[in-house]
Amino acid sequence: MKVTAKNGNQFEVVGEEPYTRQDGTQTTLKVWRSHCVDCNQEFTIRTTMAIVDDSGTKQFMRKRCDEHKNQTMYRRS
Repeated sequence: MKVTAKNGNQFEVVGEEPYTRQDGTQTTLKVWRSHCVDCNQEFTIRTTMAIVDDSGTKQFMRKRCDEHKNQTMYRRS
């Protein structure tokens, strides 16, 4: 499944992974892949299984890899 976020970035579901909540209960997260707008390096985000589009989480607003996300603190794009 692919999703185009409101900022134009595209995400694709690439898997699932188990997750333990703070209260100790088990759940599963979707793993989504996208590409950095600065260097085209892949990065991933994780969401609940219920998310099917970008309307439910701010994670889809991410546009940069770990290396570049902190460098954008003082610039707008």
